[in-house]
Amino acid sequence: MFEELLKLVTDNAQDAVINNQEVPNEHNEAVTQHVTSSIIDGLKSHAASGGIEDVMKLIGGGGGDLNTNPVMSSMSGGLIDSLMSKFGLSQGAAGNVISSMLPGIISKFVGQTNDPNNSSFDIAGIFSHLTGGQSNGFDIASIVKQVAGGGGAGGFDLSQITKMFGGGDQGSGDNSGAGGIMDGLKGLFGN
Repeated sequence: MFEELLKLVTDNAQDAVINNQEVPNEHNEAVTQHVTSSIIDGLKSHAASGGIEDVMKLIGGGGGDLNTNPVMSSMSGGLIDSLMSKFGLSQGAAGNVISSMLPGIISKFVGQTNDPNNSSFDIAGIFSHLTGGQSNGFDIASIVKQVAGGGGAGGFDLSQITKMFGGGDQGSGDNSGAGGIMDGLKGLFGN
């Protein structure tokens, strides 16, 4: 999944990063890779903190306007901050990079995920990657499509999936599952 997403980010980086004088050329590749891993980390983090339904709606194509989507908002803020601290970009430059890249990337990611004729991304594969394989055995694609379509989880307890992200039981304060999967997945991307 990382490679496919990196290709999407790279395809959208020309004007926002490569041709942007505010991004030093020696950082172009690192910024592109950082945006890619931050998208994956942002999805994981939002799901683990109780926003699994938002992530499902976004990935399933039912996330509404990307400019007001809660997953996008949290990813944007985190990416702007990290571009400033890791690469020395000003807040304005980092904001311009993210606002010109992220909506297009996520829109294409969601479109390809939901296109039955495109095998670059599939819902089950995405959730398997995000949970380190713990979502295998669940009919994630059906659950995501139902949530994205506004039908809720259809009686499925989404806290079961939230736990796969290391978020514990959001209602009871049980964080016994916190750490393991999230730490392992973050380790895959050097975070």
